[in-house]
Amino acid sequence: MLLINKRAVFEWCLQPAIGWGFLYLAISTAGLYTYINWASPVFLLGILCLLQVSLPGNSGGTSFRFAYITFAISALSIFLPLRTILYLTGSSAILFTLEANYGKVRHAVFCTLVIMSPIFEYAATVFSFPIRLQLTSWAGNMMAFTGQTVISTGNMITIHGNEFTVDPECMGLNMMETSLLLGVMISCIYQQKFKVRVRFLILVLMLIVISVLNILSNLFRIIAIVQFDIKPGTAIHDIIGITCLLLYVIIPGAALIKVIIKNSDKLLLIYKPIPVKKLKTTTSTGLYLLVTGAILFTVLNTFIHETRKHAFKVPPPYLSGYRVERVDADILKLTDALSLVYIKDIGGFYSTEHNPMICWKGSGYTFKKVEKSIIQGASVYIAVLIKGDEKLYTAWWYDNSKIRTISQFCWRWDAFKGGSNYALINVTCSNYGDLYTNISEIFNTGRLNKLLKN
Repeated sequence: MLLINKRAVFEWCLQPAIGWGFLYLAISTAGLYTYINWASPVFLLGILCLLQVSLPGNSGGTSFRFAYITFAISALSIFLPLRTILYLTGSSAILFTLEANYGKVRHAVFCTLVIMSPIFEYAATVFSFPIRLQLTSWAGNMMAFTGQTVISTGNMITIHGNEFTVDPECMGLNMMETSLLLGVMISCIYQQKFKVRVRFLILVLMLIVISVLNILSNLFRIIAIVQFDIKPGTAIHDIIGITCLLLYVIIPGAALIKVIIKNSDKLLLIYKPIPVKKLKTTTSTGLYLLVTGAILFTVLNTFIHETRKHAFKVPPPYLSGYRVERVDADILKLTDALSLVYIKDIGGFYSTEHNPMICWKGSGYTFKKVEKSIIQGASVYIAVLIKGDEKLYTAWWYDNSKIRTISQFCWRWDAFKGGSNYALINVTCSNYGDLYTNISEIFNTGRLNKLLKN
């Protein structure tokens, strides 16, 4: 039975370092209240992972490196007043408190904070989108290889004449964060067992392997769901997902991690405890106050930026044939008799964008068919949106009036090299014919170019 020394716990909670840590947590939580889904299973698993990877076994010795990282990230918020920057500032401040008093934390702690963050969820959703479509194609080809009549288009698989839509939840690598967090926990369990510490690059390599296994898991999951016509929302649907995660990710991933940690001495650092030297009271108080100021500055800067953005009063521009409305500083809404067009400016190569896969889902729509299409020589994504009895056709691409692309890497790399600012253009119509005609006219006339920021 686990016995808890209540007096020791009470004295630990009264330590000044713990008070500063809770202060940083409170300030960050207040600033990130609407940014983080606190009840998300992935976030809760991340908390559990943090508790596990923060167990004794640090590399030893106090360090103030995260204080300097906190100052650097806070300064970055002057140019990038984003919630992501605030999240990183608060995380760094808390890590500074831990390292300044209890020794360096494992690399796994930082990896966990990144994986459980909303920005990682966004990246997993948006950047993996082409992979998801490719997985559907591979699944269709593998089933066709067995002699079945199978046709795959976008996220639609037709088998024996019956259409089967692989929903984003089925094909969406939505177990990526879960598998990575479990991978971090498994690696720390074995590090603790063999009393070693994995180098950072090796830990990253392990997580890459887990990611690849997750992709393969989703491939086999799609095949099983389509082959046996298993409907979403059923118990067997969830059982297959969990089974694939265990069979193709967790079990082989754990075995590989164990082999690396147990046998690859050159890749490891033997854990040698180093006595913890605490800061002098005057020095520590001054440093804690500076870190507090950095977090408060980041919160205030982010809040001011968002307030100005939503209070943006510049009237919308005029464009013949459309009724133009300004949704906020970065989004224009254009409507005519047949179409709805959103032009969503993107701040830079580092920015997130209002991706239709996220925005339409937030409005209650589901994507029942998503595919890559070529219109007037340009690639666009086209999808069917369903909401009750309502059915819409939507298309989107990235544009800077010179380059049109659907590749996240293409537009970000061009913007990084100094190319013109990009915008995400999303066109929606009630039928496919109107959508095709509308996009063709936009491409042929270039009539939206004057609304793009160059």
